[in-house]
Amino acid sequence: MEANIVTSNTDGEWYAHVLDQSNKVRYSSMGQQSIKIALKVVLALVEQDLSGLVQEKEMEVEDSEGEEEVDYEMEVD
Repeated sequence: MEANIVTSNTDGEWYAHVLDQSNKVRYSSMGQQSIKIALKVVLALVEQDLSGLVQEKEMEVEDSEGEEEVDYEMEVD
């Protein structure tokens, strides 16, 4: 996943745009918080891209104290 954040200032107003790999605008924002919001959108796009991961989980439970040990192994499709 690759994304770019492009900012501009038009007539004193700041704009932020999130562009994906094909330069398609995925999000546009105006105002002081635009960079922060754009970064959240990039994070959401990365999480969406990672949804293709396969996750395997092994669990062992110890009866004595009720503790649980979990090992995660991730494989990329």
